[in-house]
Amino acid sequence: MKFFKFFILATFISVFMFSAISIRPAHAFSGSGSVTVGCTGITDNGSFYTADRNNTGMGQEAYRFYITDGYGNLIYDFSNMVPVGFGAAIGSFLYTSAPAANPITMYFVSLAGNGFGEQEILKVEGSCAGLPTVPRCQLNVPAGSVVGEAPLGAYIYYAPGAATDLILKPGTYIVVGQDASQTYYKIVLACQFIWVRKDTMQPSPLPPQNGAPLPTRIVQ
Repeated sequence: MKFFKFFILATFISVFMFSAISIRPAHAFSGSGSVTVGCTGITDNGSFYTADRNNTGMGQEAYRFYITDGYGNLIYDFSNMVPVGFGAAIGSFLYTSAPAANPITMYFVSLAGNGFGEQEILKVEGSCAGLPTVPRCQLNVPAGSVVGEAPLGAYIYYAPGAATDLILKPGTYIVVGQDASQTYYKIVLACQFIWVRKDTMQPSPLPPQNGAPLPTRIVQ
């Protein structure tokens, strides 16, 4: 039986096994198992999931792993697709940035497309001793948001053109879209939406974004 390394760009140490599945069910990634969400990364305690729906129209299932800390900061984000019928363990891997607060939450979702809606496959929470615990973030970040970078930081605006005296630290942040004047980006900070000038943000060169363009859609 052949095995294929798959998550190599995201530091996953997982292998994929081929099996013949020709059906097109509505559910996403059948499987089971557990992972532990820790202080520095995810530990796989024994899991296996198989791609089950063609949400790309190309015989593949597109999915996303992402992890947030208690402030809503995105500390890991990886998207990819695999042929329907391929399966693998989630794998053990490290976060790309350190969490600043509890709870730390991992999401595994099958993406929307080809007539399917987005579907949550697995959600696991953990905590890290020594970090503060904040109330659970209920912020609904729209699909299609992209992680961007503020290399020099930025002034924070509570609305387009409405400045505060707060400064955004250099780092990576989820970018939701731009305002109608195409001057400001709406981003996520500490489980809330804020605005920064577009000229302070750029695509993140780090994996898994690898320079992905920031959203051009107009948002309120």
